[in-house]
Amino acid sequence: MKDKSVPVEHAQLYAAALQQNNIPHELHLCQHGDHDTVLIGTEHPWFADLVFWLKERKFVP
Repeated sequence: MKDKSVPVEHAQLYAAALQQNNIPHELHLCQHGDHDTVLIGTEHPWFADLVFWLKERKFVP
């Protein structure tokens, strides 16, 4: 399902700006789902990826 709220290009432009400014980031594009539905709940694999990323950068213990 295509995101009806925000064009995917916005996320890509944001990631490009982060990259140009050497700001650590990851961009995950999901083929299906409405805007932010991938973030629902802690059981989704995305949540584990987020926690790993935050720990690797010492944002959380």
